[in-house]
Amino acid sequence: MRNHIYTCKGWENLINFLSTINQEEIDFFLIFSPYNYITKENIKSLEKVFIRDYIIVSTSAVLDKDSFKENIIQCVSFSFERDGSYSISFKENVSEKPQQFVKFLEEKVNNSSTTLIFSTTSNVAINLLLENLNVSDVCSVIGGVASSNDPNFNTCIVYNGKFINDGFVIVQLNKVHSLTSVSLGFLPVGPSYRVTKANLNKIYKLDGIDIYLFLERILKGTGLSPEDLDLERTKKYLWNFPIVILDKNFGYASVSRTPKMFSIKEKALKFWGNFKEGDQIKISIGDPDDIVENTEMDVRLFKVNWIEKKANPELILNFYCVARLELLKKNDVMNVEANIYRRLFRSKLIAGMTTFGEIAPDKSENKVNLYNQTSVLLALWEE
Repeated sequence: MRNHIYTCKGWENLINFLSTINQEEIDFFLIFSPYNYITKENIKSLEKVFIRDYIIVSTSAVLDKDSFKENIIQCVSFSFERDGSYSISFKENVSEKPQQFVKFLEEKVNNSSTTLIFSTTSNVAINLLLENLNVSDVCSVIGGVASSNDPNFNTCIVYNGKFINDGFVIVQLNKVHSLTSVSLGFLPVGPSYRVTKANLNKIYKLDGIDIYLFLERILKGTGLSPEDLDLERTKKYLWNFPIVILDKNFGYASVSRTPKMFSIKEKALKFWGNFKEGDQIKISIGDPDDIVENTEMDVRLFKVNWIEKKANPELILNFYCVARLELLKKNDVMNVEANIYRRLFRSKLIAGMTTFGEIAPDKSENKVNLYNQTSVLLALWEE
């Protein structure tokens, strides 16, 4: 598999690039772009120069060499040189009844060696869909929820000129091997709590205590009350303290959940992912040193794994949570993980996007999860 990565600022520069290359030698394009660039007018101008399949996913930042950059377009081309091939499909209007799309996704996943999934549906819906998946190789399903810097958290995906409405796009890579790594980096601290009342992404009670009282304790000394936790204030004050769901069998931190906002009407704390009643959880602390130490270890293990498999990755993709980047940015270490990737991967091609949720296998490799505040790495190589 041969890949090329092109990054630029501004839509015209992307069009100029596509106009000058030989697209006949390329199978398809994957483009990460700022949300505000993805307009109907811009897509029409792009259609005039595109002769190959393409997917555009909105994102708040891209991974460019050794740093994360905002307001940048990243274009990744895929060209198969041996027996590899691909197919692209999509579904729309998923949020109302996500379970209806489980069989569709199962069939696609089980008929390819690696499946990339990009979602613009709600985190609640994609979480439900993934929970019900039954696939033979969960490690082959990787991707992310589109993100943006839009104040209302709007996102966008375009496939060959079509705007995907409340749905997902999947790319089936056939005879393409993959290896994944999921870095949590957030250490759970203090006592554990049991979720005693929840519905999808909303928690009402922990250990039988109203979440309102729990939040009052957390916010003590900040001058804030739970009613103040709108989208912006939650981002500012609580993204440092994601909730970690503990594995019910082994007790380790399995999935992290980022707080979204407090619903005054429902008296519930909303998150960017779902819970189940009975989940055992802990609060974790977003300490940059812990995150960096964990990332260094995970990346080294990731590299050891591909060496043991005698693999030679031709492309590495990174799906990286917006909340994780915001946390590191606040501590003036925004690019520390990107530097680790570059240092340890050396000459490997690396591209990536920030997400509102990362899709990857769980630690026990039994199911596909929706994560928050993680960094997911994907190595790809053609048979």
